[in-house]
Amino acid sequence: MSSYSALLLSTILITAAFGQTNTIAKPQYVYVGNAGDTSISVFAVNTNGTLKPLEPRLLAPMCGTPTYLASAGKVLLAAGDYTAACNSGELGGALVYLYPIQASGKLGTVSKAYENDVEDVTLDKAGRLAFTSAASFNPHAFQVSINGWNVSQGNLKTSLPGSPYSSFFNSTTGTGYLPYALQVAAGDHFLYGIFSRYSNFNGTGDGLLGVMSLLWDGGLGSFVANPIAGCKGTGVSGVSGPTLVVVALKSVTVAYQTCLKGSTNVIGSSTINPSSGTIMKTYNAFLPPSGTSLVPVAIDPSGKWLAASNGFGKIDILAINQTSGQLSEPAHHLFGVSANSVAFDHTGKFLYAAQTSKKAVAAYAFNPITGVLTLLALGTQGTGPSPSVVVVAQP
Repeated sequence: MSSYSALLLSTILITAAFGQTNTIAKPQYVYVGNAGDTSISVFAVNTNGTLKPLEPRLLAPMCGTPTYLASAGKVLLAAGDYTAACNSGELGGALVYLYPIQASGKLGTVSKAYENDVEDVTLDKAGRLAFTSAASFNPHAFQVSINGWNVSQGNLKTSLPGSPYSSFFNSTTGTGYLPYALQVAAGDHFLYGIFSRYSNFNGTGDGLLGVMSLLWDGGLGSFVANPIAGCKGTGVSGVSGPTLVVVALKSVTVAYQTCLKGSTNVIGSSTINPSSGTIMKTYNAFLPPSGTSLVPVAIDPSGKWLAASNGFGKIDILAINQTSGQLSEPAHHLFGVSANSVAFDHTGKFLYAAQTSKKAVAAYAFNPITGVLTLLALGTQGTGPSPSVVVVAQP
């Protein structure tokens, strides 16, 4: 090898290593939605995974409760019901608000939009497209729709073509589908959702998994096919506080959703063709041998682990089969983290938990190879009252 070639190779390796180090060392921030006082708490992530308060809690505009949070790219999307201070009588209503995330991690000037009875929020992985679901039969503020915005400029001023989209429901006959939990997977062009089937305003089927196409301009297209039951197994029906998480594996996208088996929460899983959006196979609902009630909460960055909550302060870390997406429970993977809402950091080395009763957010070390959480916590930081949701951003 010539000295020039050796020098060039050395330069390439050093540049690549620097790029990888830069990616790993890129700052991360944790945001916690506090249902008790409509505020959002902001923290910087230290290199060892501990948290540092970054600025005073930000009160949501117009008394909107930050029940739902999503973060991707350089934006933080929040939504929730109006509080009693600005929601009189039965008029209902909710607020969607979006903050640009500054380089420092602090939140910039808020942009807001009024919606009715928001059920969930989500962003595409680039932080360019934002979606919310609304499902209400309130006669004063009737709305069953999915709304979308282009938020690449850090605001909610640009609605996506076709938004709000309501073609899946006929508000006159009360027939069609009501949208609840929403998700967008990395690298494809579909919006995944949990829907309920209605006929004459009567529920006929819950826990249905639906896939909607996203148009080239980000607008919402139609269903790829009518929503189908996303759970399979004896006695599985309905939804209970529906949650939905999706992961893009090598050749399939997998959707995990909340279902009920009797009175027990179980996790349904379905594989989806990432090119066509077609639901290919639905597996038997997952329930650990212990019979623990579980709902899917978060997936780690490697796509190998699913964090599931039992609703009583325990988090079960489930292994994801990288070919089929099926779940299994390794021994000793049920951890007491005193929280229902958790989020993995972008390196896969830490997990953050919003601890509602303790008014705190806790940090835990996570081993992405073994799926083991290290207890005791790396530490806790105080939040506002009733922290209910946590997300991690790496703008």
